[in-house]
Amino acid sequence: MISLPIQHIPVPMFLLNKDNEIIEFTPSVTKNFPPVQNFLDLVDEDSQEKVKRALQGKEEVQIEVNMRTFSNPVALLIFILSLKPIIRCTLFSAILFTSI
Repeated sequence: MISLPIQHIPVPMFLLNKDNEIIEFTPSVTKNFPPVQNFLDLVDEDSQEKVKRALQGKEEVQIEVNMRTFSNPVALLIFILSLKPIIRCTLFSAILFTSI
């Protein structure tokens, strides 16, 4: 498996700690999302519980989530949560997004 540094990943991706604080992100995040410290601050109120359950789960999931972006106050995105360990630290979750 080839591993890319996060700055070379072309899609929005967040690395979170166990408290859902954003530790690292791809460059496309700064073009699409307002700056926040906690990932859940980007999630629309109606999607918060669904995202919290996914983040607390033990398996990979793919769900639709409403999130705040620069271009839309509520954008529907595909949320892909990967619980695979990141080489530097196993506390991170990787979250990738694609627009619908």
